[in-house]
Amino acid sequence: MFALKEHDIPIASSCRGYGACKWCKIRILKGIEHLSKKSTHEKNTELAENERLSCQCKTHGDITIDTSYW
Repeated sequence: MFALKEHDIPIASSCRGYGACKWCKIRILKGIEHLSKKSTHEKNTELAENERLSCQCKTHGDITIDTSYW
C-alpha cells in the first residue's frame, strides 16, 4: 500500500495499513514472486492464491496488479 501511494497510485484503505478493513486487497497478475511472504493476518483472511492485502506485503521487484475498484 505504501509503495502504491509513493507512486501516486490510489488505493482504498480506512484502517491506515493495519489490515483490518481489507479494502486494499489487490490481485497479483504478474510478479507474485517479488512479494514478501503472506503475513499471519493475510493467512487468516479469505484471499485467493493470487490476492494480497497491499498494506501487509512489501515489494522486492516489479509486479502487475489489479483491484476490483479501478
